Amino acid sequence: NMLYISDGRNNRIQQWNEGGMGNSVKTVAGQPGQAGSGINALALAYDIQLDHHSNDTLFITDTLNDRVMKWHFGAPSGEIMASKLSQPLGIH
Repeated sequence: NMLYISDGRNNRIQQWNEGGMGNSVKTVAGQPGQAGSGINALALAYDIQLDHHSNDTLFITDTLNDRVMKWHFGAPSGEIMASKLSQPLGIH
């Protein structure tokens, strides 16, 4: 079972994997504990949505950067999908 967690105040998205040998957690987007405005960083990652068509992409509200990011699994950075927003809190 896979769960994606928006760890907003730590400026990252975590992937939690429940496995037979125990649980594992890894950062799949953002720089842990460091807010930033570059395309490899997030600032208060508030909400996430999994792209159900590809199953390898997350859409992330990057709230304090006033944008929505698209982030492919395993990528060192994302791409800006929408910007010049006013602190977006959700994606639907």
